[in-house]
Amino acid sequence: MKRYRLVPLLLVLIPLASSCAVEPLEGDVLLYDGPGADEDCTANLAALLENLGYSVELAGPDYFNTNGCAGFRVAAFPGGDMFQYARDLETDAKEDIRRFLAEGGAYLGVCGGSYFAAARVHWQGAELPMEPLALFPGEAVGPIDEIAPFPDCTITGIHADEEHPISADLEDELRYTYCYGPYFLLDEEAGEAPAVLHRYDTGDGAASLAFAYDAGRVFIIGLHPELTIVEVEDGGTDYHPDSYALFEAALDWLLADR
Repeated sequence: MKRYRLVPLLLVLIPLASSCAVEPLEGDVLLYDGPGADEDCTANLAALLENLGYSVELAGPDYFNTNGCAGFRVAAFPGGDMFQYARDLETDAKEDIRRFLAEGGAYLGVCGGSYFAAARVHWQGAELPMEPLALFPGEAVGPIDEIAPFPDCTITGIHADEEHPISADLEDELRYTYCYGPYFLLDEEAGEAPAVLHRYDTGDGAASLAFAYDAGRVFIIGLHPELTIVEVEDGGTDYHPDSYALFEAALDWLLADR
């Protein structure tokens, strides 16, 4: 059986050095690795994407504030502290991400990275006083206590909501790790609204969204496929097949014709 690089623990801290270099980097995915980024989420997302064949470079706020996303195809933000993301990234860096997308780049946001993409962020019943990326007109609301109250994590189900190239070939029912992620509520006057790919089985709002941002594309999800680990036949571990399938489909769509 082919073995893949895997960060082989679920919800176990694995040290990972941050990249704070200011010299320009290049590759497929520029993955945020600032002080607020969760080490497990960052390491596992990087490993999963590399297993799928994408080159990944890690960079902190100093890099984004200095160099932006030039030289990359995807800007990715992992699970972590969206409030700190907003605090550490300068306004010009956020504008650079939006410009990167408008000119044809892509954004991948997982949990904290999906909160960060909303126009408004609500945490435990209060709107956070932060400057998010505001990639779509709506809000990210969490945690979902019916699934697991903060700071608990669990495996939960989501179901397909509408036909989309990302979800078309996936199972209608998926189960991934949930660690106090958001659901998404879209503003009614939003114009062309994002596609709701999945909803939580609890009945709360959207669990994943996909949408165009001018010439670019965005995919965000409130769960952690990259933390959903299974045993394989020889006794080792790997990411769940549904995790590979979701991210493979998402990257295919994000980068189609780009």
